[in-house]
Amino acid sequence: MKFALLTELGFVLIQDFVTAEAEAALVDYWRPNGPVFREGCNEQHTNRRFFHYGPILPRQSFGTTRSTLNVLPARLGSMPSAVEELQLRQRIRKEAEGLGDSHLDLDQLYVNYYSAAAKGRIGFHHDHVGTMRGVVAGLSLKSHCDFELRALDAELCGQPTVSLRLPARSLYLMSGLSRYHLQHGIPLHSADRLSMTFRSVDKAGSSGSRRQWAREWSSLPPAEAAKCRWPLLPPEQQADDCKH
Repeated sequence: MKFALLTELGFVLIQDFVTAEAEAALVDYWRPNGPVFREGCNEQHTNRRFFHYGPILPRQSFGTTRSTLNVLPARLGSMPSAVEELQLRQRIRKEAEGLGDSHLDLDQLYVNYYSAAAKGRIGFHHDHVGTMRGVVAGLSLKSHCDFELRALDAELCGQPTVSLRLPARSLYLMSGLSRYHLQHGIPLHSADRLSMTFRSVDKAGSSGSRRQWAREWSSLPPAEAAKCRWPLLPPEQQADDCKH
């Protein structure tokens, strides 16, 4: 009954989306004390460690202490090799066909490491609707977790929170009403967990002209660049330039 209702709202859960071997490779890529783990950031209040790929983000947004999905127009950074080798984005696009979004670039990625000892969690929120398009995809790794959803509408705010179990190696897709109508959050849980959340940047809905979206990172004014949170990997051309 619960899953049938959420399916009507555009929420899809796919179990065993990746194999145990693929899960092990992804968990190893972002393992604690590994070279990539050191490049991540700890978010204040939620005690999760996150790793950002794709667009440039401002370090802070007015009125919130959380990490932000507001986007600064410029060339997008690259995806991690572990993602591309497993063709995760291509596979997610196939699963998301028919969910109402033809722009499934999936060019923004947050990887979150939730430490049980550090009490990692994230409160109820919407993924930024002004800068991210209509399908959000989340891959759960290393352990299962509870995934909570609630409605904010005045006529529904008295309804109980819906809690789902997301198994390890499962993929969820949020679209339609589940994407825009419901908030979601991850409460405390008893085991460490790695999550990968893919979104598509809405360049048309975000501020910035086509020219600004094409600018190199080096062309950002110093005052603007000082307020940026940079993706861990630069655009492909810049990454190639760094090798020479």
